[in-house]
Amino acid sequence: MNPAIFESELKKFHDEDLNLGTGLKADYKIGFIDGKLKYLEIDAYTNCKFQLPRGDKLPIYEDWEDLRKEINDGSPEGMNKALQSADGAWAWYHK
Repeated sequence: MNPAIFESELKKFHDEDLNLGTGLKADYKIGFIDGKLKYLEIDAYTNCKFQLPRGDKLPIYEDWEDLRKEINDGSPEGMNKALQSADGAWAWYHK
């Protein structure tokens, strides 16, 4: 999708102040400042269990890191700072 069209449609969605299905308003997850998109939060779910051993988590972690890199590589400067977290699942994870 064309980035300008995406941002325009996202702004329209945001301005309608839709509930995102989580009880949170669009302002919490989509941030327009001075009319420009500054941040966007995307929630996704995985089948990774919190207490899996490192060896089981490694392929899942690497898949999420690959997706993060792909998003950053395809994003314009200033919007190429995506990160991923897992609510503590990676907290004790070391390579």
